[in-house]
Amino acid sequence: MKYGMAFYEYYTTTTTITTTTTITTTTITTTTTTITTTTTITTTTTTTTTTTTTTTTTTTTTTTTTTTTTTTTTTTTTTTTTTTITTTTITTTTTTTTTTTTISNTTITITTIIITTISNTTTVTIIIMTNNTTQQQQQQQQ
Repeated sequence: MKYGMAFYEYYTTTTTITTTTTITTTTITTTTTTITTTTTITTTTTTTTTTTTTTTTTTTTTTTTTTTTTTTTTTTTTTTTTTTITTTTITTTTTTTTTTTTISNTTITITTIIITTISNTTTVTIIIMTNNTTQQQQQQQQ
């Protein structure tokens, strides 16, 4: 643009930088439970055997007496049987937990350069705006 002896020049650039960081955390938890059950079965068998002998007396005319003695025998047999049953149960539980965190950061920088020339005096104004924060620099040359 030209107004008499004044000249203006504008230069504007926009820079956008986006940084994304993703953090993933995985936790694996394993739980094992063991249950053991023991069962014992005992069986007892008793057998009794009895033997009886009868007494016999014999008398003859010549007065001879024969006596037979009675014998009783008792036999007892005991048998014990033990059976043991063991049962084991194992339970395993696995839990997986995943946590994802995303961090996004955007930086927008707008740079404006204004060159103003009035009566052989040149003024260069640089305006830098980063995320709505303005920084201004100015230089003059004759």
